[in-house]
Amino acid sequence: MSWICPYCGTENQREPLNSRHVVGCRGCQREMTAPEEVEAERAEQLKELDTALCRARWGLSPIVEQLSSYRQEVIDLEQELKEKKDEIREIQSSIDVLKNAPIYRGVDRAAKARLDHHQVKLPFEVSACA
Repeated sequence: MSWICPYCGTENQREPLNSRHVVGCRGCQREMTAPEEVEAERAEQLKELDTALCRARWGLSPIVEQLSSYRQEVIDLEQELKEKKDEIREIQSSIDVLKNAPIYRGVDRAAKARLDHHQVKLPFEVSACA
C-alpha cells in the first residue's frame, strides 16, 4: 500500500514492516508521518510565531517614538550648528577687516620725495613737519 508524504507530496510505495521499522520518504527523506501530526506541529509553530510577532510589534512602538524624538533633536542641533557657523563666519570677517585695514601715520615728506623716482629735483626743500 502507498502513502503520500505530507511535507513534499511524494507518493511512496512501501509502508513500515513493523512498529520498529522506520520508513523514509523518497522525495524529502523525512520519516513517515501522518498529516494530522504535521498539521498539529504547524499549528503549534504558528501559535508561537504569532506570539513572537505580537511581542515584536509591541516593542516597535517605543522605538519609533524615541526615533522621532531623536530626529527632532538632530534637527534642532543642526539649526544650532548652522547659527554658530554663521556667527563664526561673521566674527572671522570682522577680524579680517580689522587686520587688513591700513593705519595712516605721519610721513617724512622729504624722505618720501627723495625716494620717489619721478622726482628728479626738488625746486625747494620740503620740511618734515609740513
